[in-house]
Amino acid sequence: MDLQTKFRVTVDFRQSLAEMIKAGKYDDVNEDITAEHFLIEGTGTVETEVVLVHFDCDIESDDAIREMEQMGLISGKIEHLLALGAEYPDLEYPIICLGSVWVDRDGRHAVPYLRRWNVGRELRLHWGDRRWRDDCRFLALRTS
Repeated sequence: MDLQTKFRVTVDFRQSLAEMIKAGKYDDVNEDITAEHFLIEGTGTVETEVVLVHFDCDIESDDAIREMEQMGLISGKIEHLLALGAEYPDLEYPIICLGSVWVDRDGRHAVPYLRRWNVGRELRLHWGDRRWRDDCRFLALRTS
């Protein structure tokens, strides 16, 4: 079963990645989330609807992507994740961004995610394929 929650966000492509991160006022940011590792492509400001998909069960990354595609969704990118985090800072659950992937020099894959933790709000990376817990939401956009 999937549950979908929709949010309107404005992505300001005039901002650098660092400025987008700063706008989110995170308490902890992974040091590998840099403009060198995550490219932002776009111009101006774009208002868009993002969808948070909650499968309400443990799920592998590939299965989540496949399920979202069957719903007419694609995985959102880091710029959408950061706009959501800045505009909706009170979201409590982990939000996974499978549409932006960094591959390090050893060939390991990492995806960004937001979460609230004991130390506050975090913008982190998770390495490798993952079986995500049932409380995770996956950031998505409509394909049309």
